[in-house]
Amino acid sequence: MYTLDPNVALSLSRYTVTYEKKHHQMVLQVLVDPVKCIINHRDTAQAHVITEAASIQPYAVCLYPEGQVSTND
Repeated sequence: MYTLDPNVALSLSRYTVTYEKKHHQMVLQVLVDPVKCIINHRDTAQAHVITEAASIQPYAVCLYPEGQVSTND
């Protein structure tokens, strides 16, 4: 699932990284061709379904302290 909301991404994150005895949640950030997205609305969040794998480009790995909620708007 792809979302523009970092809090939704964190709530769905299943990957934990441990570094120096501290746990972090990992979220993968990607660039997507918006023309090739189908937007599904779930509650208040938007989920983006990508119709062609070639339209996704890896961008960054984001690590958040475990349990932290993002304040990015």
